[in-house]
Amino acid sequence: MSMKPYQKLIKYCRDNGIEYKANDNISVALNALNIKKEKLIAEVERSFQRVLTNLVIDTENDHNSKETAHRYAKMLINETFAGRYDDQPKITVFPNVKRISQLIVVDNIRIESVCAHHHQNIRGVCHIAILPDEEGSVMGLSKYSRIASWIARRPQIQEELTVEIANTLEHILQPRGVAVVVNADHQCFDGETEILTEKGWVRFADLKEEDGLRVAQVDPETLKTTLVKPLAYIKQKNSHKVLHHYKNRRVDIMCTPDHRFLMKSYHGNYTGEPWSFRESQHLPAEVYIPTAFDWEGEPFEVPDLGVEMTPAQFCAFMGLYQSEGSWRGRGCLDGHDHFKGVGVEIVQKEDTEERVKIEKFLKRIFGASVEKHTDKRGISYFFINNEKIADYVVQFGRYCTEMFVPQIIKNAGRREIKKYLKWFYLGDGSKWQQKREDLAYSETRQITTASLALAKDLQEMYAKTGVNMTLNKYEKKKYQVSASGKQGNKYVLWEQLGYMKGREVNAGKSYLRAKASRKDVPYTDTVYCVTVESGVIVTRRNESIAVIGNCMQCRGVMEPNAKTTTSHLIGEFLNNPTLRQEFYNILQLRS
Repeated sequence: MSMKPYQKLIKYCRDNGIEYKANDNISVALNALNIKKEKLIAEVERSFQRVLTNLVIDTENDHNSKETAHRYAKMLINETFAGRYDDQPKITVFPNVKRISQLIVVDNIRIESVCAHHHQNIRGVCHIAILPDEEGSVMGLSKYSRIASWIARRPQIQEELTVEIANTLEHILQPRGVAVVVNADHQCFDGETEILTEKGWVRFADLKEEDGLRVAQVDPETLKTTLVKPLAYIKQKNSHKVLHHYKNRRVDIMCTPDHRFLMKSYHGNYTGEPWSFRESQHLPAEVYIPTAFDWEGEPFEVPDLGVEMTPAQFCAFMGLYQSEGSWRGRGCLDGHDHFKGVGVEIVQKEDTEERVKIEKFLKRIFGASVEKHTDKRGISYFFINNEKIADYVVQFGRYCTEMFVPQIIKNAGRREIKKYLKWFYLGDGSKWQQKREDLAYSETRQITTASLALAKDLQEMYAKTGVNMTLNKYEKKKYQVSASGKQGNKYVLWEQLGYMKGREVNAGKSYLRAKASRKDVPYTDTVYCVTVESGVIVTRRNESIAVIGNCMQCRGVMEPNAKTTTSHLIGEFLNNPTLRQEFYNILQLRS
């Protein structure tokens, strides 16, 4: 059996003592074996296609994903990781015939790299200083950026990137001294952690002050939640060298030891104890934390859809469409021959109470434009012949696998959000009773959808109405939103609607066995947060929502707007404080 290109490369590197770690250049092996990058691209494409399949992404029918594997493979080999496969750029050096001995500084070189831990972006600037040797070599200023860019385009950590640039320049020029400073933004701190903003969920690392986004601020007494501008943005090296990771079926939080929790003690949850703050390192053994809140929201104008609708009616219609509807637009081959035109189709079984409610609602809003057909199976199809509606809803998904909720609805008031959820549930929800041993459970409910984006949106909207709903993958392609339990070897997703053992179900908060579930994770990289006046924000990690205190910056533990900076000094820069300070002064003057 013939070896594949990557197998040949691995064997050659091993046989010849060539390292092929993430930040190593292996162009010598490629050249020796005469392997073209196109062959590597083909191999990566096949492998990444399997990854997409395992992620349950339909690359056959999703036009956005059909060529993704090929595009991704080309990007990795030719761009993102090009520094691993390309030869060192051609650099022409010249003897230092003029015996230059002054400091040469090339600053603000834009670089992009990738963190080797999580393959998240590192973006920033590189500053280089060279003290030439009178007997050594010099090169054109543009060549410094070529070297830096070539080395940066590999997976690595920032410290290694800084050292590699300095060592390469020393090897090429043999100067009296080299200094390299890299100042960069990272996106690898707990990449799953997000904060709720006016534009939806945003990763902490992507939250920028210049964007001016409002974030969700929670009142620690009432859990009333509004959108506000942060008072400060926090970005700092983790001085604690460890993060606390709390994880159970409903909670997934990773934070620094001094991060504040909004919590109630286990017994206090049933005695009316108010919410209070406690640092992570001082949490009681068992606590309750809020996982839902009381959203105030903001008014909005109903889009022009050719019919008069109140905001509540609009939300009800969108909930119904996104649970049981499909788009029928120009050139659409789906749907039924009974209907002609452009619009949306709503499906429901004929002999149900839900069908009666849906039909009355649609005819009340859309009148004569609603057409109905019932097939032999007793399935009713309602067609709303309205081109404006078709053009609007298609933005938020044509079919069930593509759906997501308009931001104006997610930002709407509590009443409108509940209206959306009510009609979504009417179209695609289920309810049952469950008993176990001597414990009687009241009715439970669940919602199933084939769209992960929609499932996340529904979870967020339920949280805004005070209901804790977890999101778990169920079966092959469907996602359910509800509180989670287990039945057999399947994840059954459900929410308790009543009482258990006479105690009120904790719909808006989650139990956390804090000391038992906590794991300490070594971490010395960048941590992020914001400061808001109430001291409480809404976060999400791995589809688990939590209301948690903002960082302790207001008490002086962290400073806002800190950058991740690394440096490496060689020769005179290491031994001569005056020269080193001269370089730093130049950088400060140019900033």
